Amino acid sequence: DVMGDFCAPAWKPFQSISLAGTDILEQVPIIVTAGQRPHYLYETIKSMFAAPGFHTHKVHVFVGNNSSSTLSLLDFFRFNYTVIQHEGTGNAMLFQYYRKVFTFITHFFPDAKAAIVLDEDVALSPDFFSYMSQVIPVLLQDTTLYCATAFGPYSKPGLNLQRDKVRRGETQVGWGYAIKMSTIKKALGMWPVTLSAVVVYDAWLYEYVVEDMECIFPELSRSKHFGIGINALGIELEHQFLVMQME
Repeated sequence: DVMGDFCAPAWKPFQSISLAGTDILEQVPIIVTAGQRPHYLYETIKSMFAAPGFHTHKVHVFVGNNSSSTLSLLDFFRFNYTVIQHEGTGNAMLFQYYRKVFTFITHFFPDAKAAIVLDEDVALSPDFFSYMSQVIPVLLQDTTLYCATAFGPYSKPGLNLQRDKVRRGETQVGWGYAIKMSTIKKALGMWPVTLSAVVVYDAWLYEYVVEDMECIFPELSRSKHFGIGINALGIELEHQFLVMQME
């Protein structure tokens, strides 16, 4: 039951849906960070397939620790993946895990100008890849930008939001974002490598790496964070994330 409709007798294999005008995405790897929550990862995979413009061959999953259930799921969908062994616990562990993910991105995709990064507990809107194909060219051309996120921080209940409006501002990467490779390399040059650094990686990027650069974000969110974890408790999800409007 934990895997939802994946285990249902009527389940049918997902098929990616092509979308014109998304050629830029052929140049951008899709990085998925995963752990020992295959039921969350499945929901993220399902939302990727449901979004036209998804290029399955661009996916690379970085799995924290050796979870047989997670690896079996990835083998089933034939996604490329790399296992990263965790060090430490809590936020110290996560901080070093993301350092390793960023390091592997530079090694595996040296020619990429940007990468899309998704956590295993993020649902995407049907127009996620359409949105990314439009904002990534702006991200790459504007030297004052460091990311383009699908997460709309103002996408709260009861607000009159415009689905065709994007903004820019000083904000963290959020959930489901494209980040410049130059920013990844800059971060790696500054990243503490000891387990004594107990910080949240996206907050650290915002505070210490990007300086006065900004991020593109939609008025109406194109992603939704739905998972419980080290930095997301159930009550926080219910009051802050699950209630968010999404295209």
